[in-house]
Amino acid sequence: MGIRIDTAGADYTAPARRLLGSLDDSSYYSLGVVFGADLCVLGGTKHPSCWEPLKNAWHELDERERERISASRAQAMLDRGLIAALPSRPGNSVRYVLSDDLRILLAAWEFPAFTIVTHHEPRTPDVTYFQPSGTSAIVQEIPERRASSRAAKAWLEKR
Repeated sequence: MGIRIDTAGADYTAPARRLLGSLDDSSYYSLGVVFGADLCVLGGTKHPSCWEPLKNAWHELDERERERISASRAQAMLDRGLIAALPSRPGNSVRYVLSDDLRILLAAWEFPAFTIVTHHEPRTPDVTYFQPSGTSAIVQEIPERRASSRAAKAWLEKR
């Protein structure tokens, strides 16, 4: 029994469009925290903006390890309200859909109208700004400090 998170419709739903439309220059909304392993499970390693050591670490894992991590991360995203479980039939894979917040985040990350990446210094994380296509909103990504490929692999294997 596998896990399937439907990311094909990572565009904007009506509630997501309303949320983006309600923001102005003086307001912000937190879309939540998405971890590197979450992005891997959601297919993020296919995107050019995926951090190379994380992508390499994910691809070095065998299928069984990726399935184990996928199950763990799916449960964590479910607990944080980033995905919702769909009813399933016995013997079918477990299926999930994206929350509106995660739809906005993934759509901005996967299909930005433009991207601004800042590089301060080695001690501070890079900050990336994405503008989702068709909106005037900006999605800000503040990653944790980046580690080596070996550290990324060790982190993935702990999940």
